[in-house]
Amino acid sequence: MVQRNNINVSISTSCISCISKTILYLIIILLPFNITANEHALVRLTINASYLSFGYASSDEQLKFVNALSSELAQCVPVPSQRLFSNVHYQWDPEVDSKQILLKFKIIRGKAGEMSANTIIDTLDTMIKNGDITLISQLPNTSKLDSAYGFKHKSTYYCYVI
Repeated sequence: MVQRNNINVSISTSCISCISKTILYLIIILLPFNITANEHALVRLTINASYLSFGYASSDEQLKFVNALSSELAQCVPVPSQRLFSNVHYQWDPEVDSKQILLKFKIIRGKAGEMSANTIIDTLDTMIKNGDITLISQLPNTSKLDSAYGFKHKSTYYCYVI
């Protein structure tokens, strides 16, 4: 029996155990799990690039642009180009009034001793946001990335019922 604010409260041991397990399960359910071998991140093209280099380009030109962009991003980190890739599927960013394109990249988890996918994401985010003083601004395709946006990790959360 516990007394709080002049009120006697009786809590059984089994009830405390049940509450503890429920809280633990809620904490576990809300945590991100690295179940897949891949991470994903988004980049946003500048306004000009969204229209000129990508938006009005043919599907062949879009594919060439995305492949070249992937290669340049991998070169900037540096990591093998097969660890970072995208396809030509894109979406307009709903967060800005100016029509700008978002591209999704898949980052393959490295083997033991290689740079982690999260480190690649963090590195590219920093490099893009500071593009004026990094290799990002020097290359023809990475220079078309919006430095205000960066390289945003797209988290994956899984919910398990235990």
